[in-house]
Amino acid sequence: LMGRPGEAEKALRLSVRVDPALADGWRNLAVIHGDRADWPEAIACLAKAVDLQPDSAEHHAQLALALEAGNEMEQAAAAAADSLRLAPRSGAPLEVYTRTMKVLGRAAEAREFLADIGFNIV
Repeated sequence: LMGRPGEAEKALRLSVRVDPALADGWRNLAVIHGDRADWPEAIACLAKAVDLQPDSAEHHAQLALALEAGNEMEQAAAAAADSLRLAPRSGAPLEVYTRTMKVLGRAAEAREFLADIGFNIV
């Protein structure tokens, strides 16, 4: 269904209707919404994926990116921090976390958090 987002969305909606516990189905549905810049829907789908697989650093990272794109900086920073707690050396969540914390004026808090998870910040 590559290149046919309408059909892909229908198939994914059917899959999560049949099996609402399919975290990857929710994540893939979020990608389609993200491609359309429909951030509220992308965020809602990714939040479901995170709820279903709270130990997935990838789901938290994708949620952080969608929240940042949707200009939800506080929540983006929190999701990125959750991803970093699970996978401290992940590039995308680190970038989202540092950007959003800077926008929020919380650079000192960010440095402290990053030091706590093993980053040597100068």
